[in-house]
Amino acid sequence: MRLSLKNRLLILLSITMLTAFVLISVLNYSTARRAITHEITSSSLPLLRENIYSEIREDFIPSMNIASMMATDSFLKNWALAGEEDTDQIIQYLQEIRDKYTYKSTFFVSALTGRYYHYDGILKNISPEDPHDIWFYDFIQSGKDFQLDVDSDEAARNRLTIFFNYRVENYNGKLLGVTGVGIVMDDFAGYLQNRQEKYNRRIFLTDHQGLIQAHSDTAKVEREYITIKPGISSIAQDILLAEDTPLNATYTGGHGKVLVTSRYIPAIDWFLIVEQDENTALSSTRAALIRTILIGIAASLLIILFSTLTINRYHARLEELATTDSLTGCANRRELEKQLERLHYRKARYGSDVALIIIDVDNFKRLNDTRGHQVGDQVLKVLTDTIQESIRPDDTLARWGGDEFVILIEDNLNAARTIAERLRYFFFKNWTEQKQEGPAISLSMGIAELGNTEDIASLIQKADGALYRAKRSGKDRIEIS
Repeated sequence: MRLSLKNRLLILLSITMLTAFVLISVLNYSTARRAITHEITSSSLPLLRENIYSEIREDFIPSMNIASMMATDSFLKNWALAGEEDTDQIIQYLQEIRDKYTYKSTFFVSALTGRYYHYDGILKNISPEDPHDIWFYDFIQSGKDFQLDVDSDEAARNRLTIFFNYRVENYNGKLLGVTGVGIVMDDFAGYLQNRQEKYNRRIFLTDHQGLIQAHSDTAKVEREYITIKPGISSIAQDILLAEDTPLNATYTGGHGKVLVTSRYIPAIDWFLIVEQDENTALSSTRAALIRTILIGIAASLLIILFSTLTINRYHARLEELATTDSLTGCANRRELEKQLERLHYRKARYGSDVALIIIDVDNFKRLNDTRGHQVGDQVLKVLTDTIQESIRPDDTLARWGGDEFVILIEDNLNAARTIAERLRYFFFKNWTEQKQEGPAISLSMGIAELGNTEDIASLIQKADGALYRAKRSGKDRIEIS
């Protein structure tokens, strides 16, 4: 369509104004970007890191103190030295600690007998052959008094837990065992998720090997290393070597530049890492850029633009309503009739094969009556999806009405039967996977081929008659006219 002179001048003026505003706005954006990035890396991100650092210390130090108190408790030592005879005493002790301080796990592992005591009894006898017990032997061998360990809690259905482990020694410094408490990783992950959502930053902790020990996504815990993770691996060694001073750095991630700050937490021997995508930080600045550009567009251009968009949108919507079934999204009866006319013409002119499949859902009315129309609609949607997967791109699927559908193909009866058999099998499989209660749902189908001298009405009548025979012969079958 040739544009009028007025429209061409309006478009030229609008483009000129828009270009000027875009250039000015981009320059302003570039300046603002540098300023914002500097502010984040030098101020806001380190400040958040320190806040999170303090909060984690406040959360973990009480647990460390409780575990330390248990390790120095004269009752626990005397009970172990007395030969661990009265099991009820240690169980009651662990229960009291658990209830008083609301921990999910409290335990004592004896180095003398190898028994693993917890608040609900004796869990097992530990063994160096058991992978779940390696932590005990590694901790003892390390010579450390305290260890923070992330592991599955066998006493709680292998729930991922952060354990605060402390050595228990007698009055002469001889090892008696290991005691401590545990907090559920999901709870701490929830804390991290809350802080991430509040500050719009990613927060996680790693050990000295770069293995993630705490994360809002527990699937990453004890599984991902920052030393091999794309992007952050480029600065991983810098993070893990920076024990004395906090580190501020950047790396290139999958979605652009990432700003990073980290700090070593000596009390728990982990590294706190806080990340922010530069693109996220600049989102408000980009929004301001877009607003500036939009303000510069002349009111007349906006009116023309919005009017054109509105007209096009409603036109497209009207075309969709005219040819599409609103529930299933497939073609409606009007569109099917149009395609029938097209293939009837091709049959007459080129001798093309044309076949029609009419599909009816068996027991559909009874399903609607017993389970409601919402389940009935779900059947129709599952059927539509199944048909779309079973037919070819050039075939036409239309909703004929109610629970009846029609497939129109430019091919012979054999091809139509192949499609019908495939559809019948996959619909049964897909609907069975829904695990819905109610009457059995299946498909009855009638197939007919357009004869050389037949009209469209004859084709539909033949297919409909075949469908009637399928229903009358017991349903869940295919009949060919």
